[in-house]
Amino acid sequence: MARRVGQTPLSSRPWGDAVSEAPSQPAPAKPAPAKPAGAQRRIGAALLLLWALSLALPVAVIREQDVWQGWMVLAFGFLGIFNWQFGWFANWVFLPATIAGMIWTHPSRRRRVVVLLLLIPPVIGAMLWREVAYDDGRHAIARFGAGYFVWIAAMLGCVVWQAAPLRRRPG
Repeated sequence: MARRVGQTPLSSRPWGDAVSEAPSQPAPAKPAPAKPAGAQRRIGAALLLLWALSLALPVAVIREQDVWQGWMVLAFGFLGIFNWQFGWFANWVFLPATIAGMIWTHPSRRRRVVVLLLLIPPVIGAMLWREVAYDDGRHAIARFGAGYFVWIAAMLGCVVWQAAPLRRRPG
């Protein structure tokens, strides 16, 4: 066999002869990324749906003509810190925790515990919410609307969803 100009002998090639030195075993295929179980996605979607529904419903009635909708509480809830109310912060733990729970197959025990430690205190604070501060003073909440209870259901659902796997022992 004649060599072409510029072609090196097969023995001097670092990768060898592609034809004669075929690998004995095919290269292992990369495993497909694991996807969360369908139930995890459905639970997360249901929790997000409850949360979104709570934004559209009335949350609290302060006076008969003063009804707070869920979106209003979400938009102005940060002002609750001046009244020692921190329940609004549960939204900013709930959303990433729920979305991550829908994406990750097996979140670590540490992540779940961190989510619970960040979520439980503001949810308890929201359950103890009884008054609203206005310019003319503090006013008691006359009654809670359906949005409040739907929001609490979404938050407690997330707590249970995050805590349930912690009870299972591996192996």
